[in-house]
Amino acid sequence: MKTISFKQFALGVAMAVAMNLAAWAQSATAPGSPGTAPQADRDAILAMAGCYDIEFNFKETVAMKSGYKLTKPYIEDATEWVQVIVNEPNHIVLQHLLIDTHSDAVIKHWRQEWCYQERELLEFRDRNTWVKRTLSEDEARGTWTQKVYQTDDSPRYQGYGKWVHTANMSLWESNPTRRPLPRREYTKRDDYQALRAINRHIITPAGWVHEQDNTKLVCDEHGKVVETIARETGLNRYLRTDDAKGEPARKWWAQRGKTWSEVCDVWNEIYDASPVLKLQAKVDDKPLSRTLAKQVYKLSEKDVAPDQVRQQVRATIDTYIVRGS
Repeated sequence: MKTISFKQFALGVAMAVAMNLAAWAQSATAPGSPGTAPQADRDAILAMAGCYDIEFNFKETVAMKSGYKLTKPYIEDATEWVQVIVNEPNHIVLQHLLIDTHSDAVIKHWRQEWCYQERELLEFRDRNTWVKRTLSEDEARGTWTQKVYQTDDSPRYQGYGKWVHTANMSLWESNPTRRPLPRREYTKRDDYQALRAINRHIITPAGWVHEQDNTKLVCDEHGKVVETIARETGLNRYLRTDDAKGEPARKWWAQRGKTWSEVCDVWNEIYDASPVLKLQAKVDDKPLSRTLAKQVYKLSEKDVAPDQVRQQVRATIDTYIVRGS
């Protein structure tokens, strides 16, 4: 009987363990397979749901253009209910709803969609134009794509990154990504066309925060950056409050959420149809957000079949799409 040394035995065991670990890792994140999202990541995303008192803080910090004067800091507060509307293993969607705590009026705010190891992004270029980009398998592996939508569920921006968890903190940071002008400025400024932003979502004991490192860009008609005018920091604090304050928003969503889900389906059909999407800012001097909000309100008040809802919504959105872009 042939004997082997302890060194040979140990080496054999180590190789077997390594092969098993490699096989396990390959099966968990195999190319072409969506894999299974880590539960810690899912817990962090779902922790952003609930009722929050919010502090919005934005401050231009550095002038990059000669003669440019930094704008005054933007500080605002609000109360918001964040509703989980999709909760699947690799796909989570959160709808933000603003609440007027004096009148209980509710306004549909932004929507964030999280997809694990998503390879297809719709990236903002400039001037209401978005272009598809496909990530490689290596780029997407282990990442979550955050897709952020406007109040009318049209696209805003998308970025991808990995959640990192330590003993008492969960943090997600995006790749540098372009964004349209923020809502606080797009009706007031025309001296730049896009933000280049790095977004961070950090879960805290008191709730969560959204940090932004922003650069304001001047772009030519082809989306090429020709000038940088300023740097800006953003810090939005979501401080958890009594969920009872979110009751008006929950009722509002119960009445209108089904109709808005049909709107999302229409947008998904539009995204799938073309590698480029360009939208008009206004039609008949009305932005899409206002037109669509009124239409959804009327449809929600009636017993309209889903296919009819989608047909009417599609007709409205089509009037804002710039063809041949």
